[in-house]
Amino acid sequence: MKHRLLVSKRDVQGRRLADVWNVFVQILLPLILVLSFMIMLSIAQFKKGFDERGTTIQDLTREIKGLVDRNEFQERRQHREQLLDIQWQKLELALELVINKKRQELGLGRVPDAKAVALVGSEVRDEQFKSLCENAVAIRDVAKFKTQLFESILSQAGVDKPLAHSPSGATVAGYETQPRVVSKENGEKLSQQLQQRVDGLFSDVQRIQHEVLTRVFEEKLATPEAQDAKILEFFRRVNDPRNSAENQSEAARAMVRYLNDKIRKSLEVGGYKLLDKTWESINQ
Repeated sequence: MKHRLLVSKRDVQGRRLADVWNVFVQILLPLILVLSFMIMLSIAQFKKGFDERGTTIQDLTREIKGLVDRNEFQERRQHREQLLDIQWQKLELALELVINKKRQELGLGRVPDAKAVALVGSEVRDEQFKSLCENAVAIRDVAKFKTQLFESILSQAGVDKPLAHSPSGATVAGYETQPRVVSKENGEKLSQQLQQRVDGLFSDVQRIQHEVLTRVFEEKLATPEAQDAKILEFFRRVNDPRNSAENQSEAARAMVRYLNDKIRKSLEVGGYKLLDKTWESINQ
């Protein structure tokens, strides 16, 4: 009897354990699985959000760095433009000083125009004009003359000429400080303006010489020296009404060429050597 009671008690305990397990399997286990899935889903969403935020932070970091780089580049460019503008002002001032000095060396300051040249009758008698002519004719290599002036301007401005592979200026922490070497832009601008000023120098000399020749020409026509047989013949052809206008014009041009050749020989004997362009312009 006692054995039966023990068996019966174990059976009851076993059924109770079975009922508890059934409750766990049927109710708690699905709940645990659902909770586990929700937790895994939350973890996945959190990881995705973190990755997206990480990407956003990287994008923002790159954008900020780009803004900083662009701002630094713009500051550097503006700084360089200001320095090169200062460099050009120095070059422009040096250009004026060097050209004015060269004008004085040529003699244009002492002979500003043809009226300042002394004539005795139809003969030129002026040492300063002679010196001006000699100085101008002595410049046979105009390209070399321009190069010398270019280098003088750089020296006057305290700027170096460009060398192969040379930097455009000293740099400190990425910023140009004092551009010692002339920039490409300023060098080209200076070369153009220098060419204009050199052309102006020779143009001034040529103008004065042309005006002096005109004065000599007029004096020769007004003096008894004009009784040259050839000149009288030219006068006759020019004033002969039987000649056509074309023949009269040709006679006038021939008389001018004859007088110019005569004047040229006379001037060169006296030491007055004029520019070839002056004679070319007077014979046109």
